[in-house]
Amino acid sequence: MVSWVAVPTSPRVGPSVPARPAVRSTGAEKLGLVVGEHVVHDRFGAGVVLSVEGTGSHSRAAVNFDDHGTKQLVLAMTPLRRVSVPG
Repeated sequence: MVSWVAVPTSPRVGPSVPARPAVRSTGAEKLGLVVGEHVVHDRFGAGVVLSVEGTGSHSRAAVNFDDHGTKQLVLAMTPLRRVSVPG
């Protein structure tokens, strides 16, 4: 003889995934970069700003680095320093 037992069910819970910490801004989005400006990146070295678009934490820049070519960068996440302003 087979007897059936009701087993209470609960929502399936998977392994807990820790929340990602907030990304800390590098501050490069606040530099007010302009086309032609010379900058330095911690990894890519010296470069020249080709374009800038967006505002605040969503701002991006295309920078042509001397030894690494052109990179598209999200400024809030990029360790970038101003070297000179064109003019």
